[in-house]
Amino acid sequence: MPRKQRQEEEAMQKQTEAPKQNAQAADEPTYTLDSLRRSSQNLFGVPVEVFDGAVYGMAQKRLSKSEARALIQQFLTREV
Repeated sequence: MPRKQRQEEEAMQKQTEAPKQNAQAADEPTYTLDSLRRSSQNLFGVPVEVFDGAVYGMAQKRLSKSEARALIQQFLTREV
């Protein structure tokens, strides 16, 4: 599959998954990226560098734990 087409499909998938994640996260408390970053090893079992990569370029400044976990999972399974 051409790289551009794959990127477009991934972007579309993220757009359709985002409302699902936001609906689930609506009931959860949110935390600043900095506080999640400091606790990334304890909360998600990943080093700070992995957390930084997962949230790189995000406009959002607050996330729930499940949103952060989903972003980290996407980042770790992303094809390079």
